[in-house]
Amino acid sequence: MLPHRAELLRGWLAHEYEIDAVVLSKQDSAYLWGHHEIHVPVKDAVFAEWVLRNEETNTDETE
Repeated sequence: MLPHRAELLRGWLAHEYEIDAVVLSKQDSAYLWGHHEIHVPVKDAVFAEWVLRNEETNTDETE
């Protein structure tokens, strides 16, 4: 996942669903390859995964 997308999704989880999430960079600083992960508390993991997998259908396009 790209870093800006991970940060946007982290903010969305926090704002819309009050899920405390952090972005973990797995990107190599010298070669700039790798990915970013979003980590959430265990109690919110299943719901957060469902939300992120269905994010396109969860957004309200009328806003």
